Amino acid sequence: MPVTAAVPACCAGVAAEDDATPTGKSAKLRVKETLRAFNSHYLHFVQEEQKRAQAAIQEIEAKGGLKRQTKGGKKKRPSKRPDLKAITKMQEMNAVLYQEKTIGHLPGLDVGDQFYSRAEMVVLGIHSHWLNGIDYMGMKYQGKEYANLTFPLATCIVMSGIYEDDLDKADEIIYTGQGGNDLLGNHRQIGSQQLKRGNLALKNSRKNGNPVRVIRGHLSKNSYTGKVYTYDGLYKVVDDWVQNGVQGHVVFKFKLKRLEGQPSLTTSEVYLSIENKLNSLYI
Repeated sequence: MPVTAAVPACCAGVAAEDDATPTGKSAKLRVKETLRAFNSHYLHFVQEEQKRAQAAIQEIEAKGGLKRQTKGGKKKRPSKRPDLKAITKMQEMNAVLYQEKTIGHLPGLDVGDQFYSRAEMVVLGIHSHWLNGIDYMGMKYQGKEYANLTFPLATCIVMSGIYEDDLDKADEIIYTGQGGNDLLGNHRQIGSQQLKRGNLALKNSRKNGNPVRVIRGHLSKNSYTGKVYTYDGLYKVVDDWVQNGVQGHVVFKFKLKRLEGQPSLTTSEVYLSIENKLNSLYI
């Protein structure tokens, strides 16, 4: 049985209030304004990158074609990360909405809210990393209202379907820890995971008993990233273990269960993704 530490009342799974801020703006309005600002910066950097790429192509053509400009005749691909540039811009402007990591729901962000990219989640503060699947609070948060908790502790996970060992039953999740997978290739496990950073944070969250936000990613033709991410509420880590994964490497596994009293899951993609995974086994 895990030892459950005292979790602050604000973090116990009750939906955050949509209170007005000192500026008089509601939390929901601040969310909308933050996304509007991000999209404006993103569009600017997309256009900037298009101009840069076009200028580079024209310069190469003027000098005699691609083969003379690259080794072995391979074309260099221009940078295509305007989303990361937009994140950096908003961080420089101190425009990230929730800059301090916290446990539980965030004001203005409801269960069922959707995001078109990982970058949107970063600038809102609901998940603070554009690549890692586990977001967590480090040692700097130890003390004050979190004095009785063991750090690091997990605040949010993103289920994006890249781990072949994951199992999603909607209200119950078997989540594979992070590390050891080929992020630049087929995402398969190519090495063993270690009990540190996000993995240690999830293990500590089981001990602490703190809720963890869960966001699911689904393929979508309507998104400029090819995916839509849905905030599906708070879960608790109820078990963890170590096993050999599909590829034979050591992986950490975490079982999470959805807290009661939350809005029902409305994303049909949750069930559709399960069906697709099952179908893929027989194709």
